[in-house]
Amino acid sequence: MSRRSMGTTIALIVALWVGFGPSDLLAESKLKGRLGIQWHTLTRTNSASADYQALRGYARLSTDEIGPLGMRLHLDARGKKGLDEHLQTLNRPFENRAQIQQVYLEAKGPGQARLFIGRHHTPLRGISSQSVDGLSIQRESQQWSARISGGFQVAFWRPNTPIDADARQWGGEVEWHPTALPLRLQTAVLGDVDSVGRSRTRLGLGGTLRACASLNSHFAIEIDPRENRVWASRIHGAYRLGRQSRLHASYSQRLASSYPVFSAQDTLLNQGKMHALSFSAATRRGLWSTRLHTRLSFGARELGSERLHIIWHRLPHTNLRLNLNAQDSWSPWRRIEQASLALSGTWPKRLYFSLGVKQSLFKWNTSRQPKWRARTRPHIVLRYTAPAGWSVHMRIEEIIDEFAHLRTRATTGLSYRL
Repeated sequence: MSRRSMGTTIALIVALWVGFGPSDLLAESKLKGRLGIQWHTLTRTNSASADYQALRGYARLSTDEIGPLGMRLHLDARGKKGLDEHLQTLNRPFENRAQIQQVYLEAKGPGQARLFIGRHHTPLRGISSQSVDGLSIQRESQQWSARISGGFQVAFWRPNTPIDADARQWGGEVEWHPTALPLRLQTAVLGDVDSVGRSRTRLGLGGTLRACASLNSHFAIEIDPRENRVWASRIHGAYRLGRQSRLHASYSQRLASSYPVFSAQDTLLNQGKMHALSFSAATRRGLWSTRLHTRLSFGARELGSERLHIIWHRLPHTNLRLNLNAQDSWSPWRRIEQASLALSGTWPKRLYFSLGVKQSLFKWNTSRQPKWRARTRPHIVLRYTAPAGWSVHMRIEEIIDEFAHLRTRATTGLSYRL
């Protein structure tokens, strides 16, 4: 079912592209993008034999514009094949999967309109929406923009994502962005189904205000008119201190909803609202950069984290770079402290390398005598980029857990840029 529906989607888009594109121009159209394949493996504890292996591939391709309609074909696909799995009694729908993230035809419409046909991310900006198997149209002028979209929602959490005719989604928005004023205002409406298949309608209102060259703010709110309640809202502000420093602060809240894991009957349920406060600051002085980020979630989900990132962009007499990360993360059920150090650079010219280690300390807040435990993860990364667009990537990571058990995780990949 899933493979057939995905094949139907691709066949339809290719047929439209071939049907409306002149044959001589189709022959001259060039593909751009990247193709890649990766092999992943994880060894057993204190052993060199594989406990898990997987082969993954991806393709992100686009054509040049062709014909008077300026048509372009876009494809974003990925696949995974489990090669070695020792837990054969479990139901693992994600072990083997082929997923079409996007496959759509982009073309010029009447006036300044743009058309998107197929599986694509909707162009709606004023309200949160999922990707659709359907049609979207957007038209922009100097002071106004309008966008409409309709089709079937793409359930990104499902393996081998099929076309779901029961998950309808439609919506539209209007945006006002006058050239004489430093603001943008958006109003939108969206009708769709939630994660357990119930239909709903949401109204959205958002805007951006640039009070001065260094201060920018944004707000958005989504309302469920049927339930007469605010579904989600967010306010964000950014301030630039000169050319080297920036500050960001935001507050958001949304209703907690059920999330389907494998089916509509198997869900993780939350109740109430989730709130989040975040703040970040970044600055650079000479060869040093510092970034600080903190986030606090409360309400239906209590989480907190602080992260400090320090970069020494160029060590003395070398082209090497030193990265230091420190992070604290907590929730009602666990606490994690992490620190990592990595030395990276390019030597010789086309060979990039990174050597580093991550140290984690964690504690579970359970009744079974909670105590701090440690895990260590040294790693080595090598990436060689050839002049013809080929690139080879390798990452080896050792995992030393709190019981001094050793496992090896390895990734090898080959990619080509068209």
